[in-house]
Amino acid sequence: MTRAKRSLAIVSMQDQHPILQDVAVTLLKRQITPNEAAGADGGLRYQTVEPHMVDLSWVGRQAASHPAHQALAEMQTGDRVELVEIDGRWLVRNCAGVTIGRMAQSYRPPDGWDCIRGEASAIIRWRKVDNAEEFHGTLRREVWEVVLPELVFARH
Repeated sequence: MTRAKRSLAIVSMQDQHPILQDVAVTLLKRQITPNEAAGADGGLRYQTVEPHMVDLSWVGRQAASHPAHQALAEMQTGDRVELVEIDGRWLVRNCAGVTIGRMAQSYRPPDGWDCIRGEASAIIRWRKVDNAEEFHGTLRREVWEVVLPELVFARH
């Protein structure tokens, strides 16, 4: 049995939901009071990073001894990451503080929001041949991994 089959939740403003009219189920009714303090701007904003939002070649330009290579080899989807700005560029670091990636030069977090947490949403494999030929001379590896994080922002 899947988790979805064991924990179906139906939310309704009506006393009886139309889906449940002819179904024998156990209902748990709860009265919900809206939280007025958590207004429209008081929530969180989630950003799933896409490949065009990161510098896909950053890891490929690093020397073989760079700690990012070992950190990425140990990285799993779901692992915590953080987004930090250094000298005007946004970097992705693992929980040990090792820089494992860099956002694209054009990347900017949402205005008025601070990144409060992140996790590795996907880890993709990028290759030297995936880059334009004029950049091949700057690359030190044939294949490398790139983390695409999901970032969570809160208003500051």
